[in-house]
Amino acid sequence: MRNILVFIYKNWPLVVIFILLFIFGLPFFRYGKIPFPGDLLVGAYYPWFDYKWGYITGVPVKNPLISDVFSQFVPWKYYAITALKQFEIPLWDWSIFNGMPFM
Repeated sequence: MRNILVFIYKNWPLVVIFILLFIFGLPFFRYGKIPFPGDLLVGAYYPWFDYKWGYITGVPVKNPLISDVFSQFVPWKYYAITALKQFEIPLWDWSIFNGMPFM
């Protein structure tokens, strides 16, 4: 018990960082939720863009600069997960132009 307390005392910044990571990661680890900008999907992309969803002018988009989530990150995650399920290491992505390094 004393060794654990000495470790925490000597490495308190690291312990604080891990506690904060655990707190902010709790929705992912406990409930299976992932961070996803759903307001951007329904507020800036068709066919959801035409529907007002109860708002007068449409869904307010908080940060339109993160639109790469739908055009790049989601397909990349799908490719990586598919490759890993097939027991392959996704080093090269053949689906973009003539290919590009993936990892």
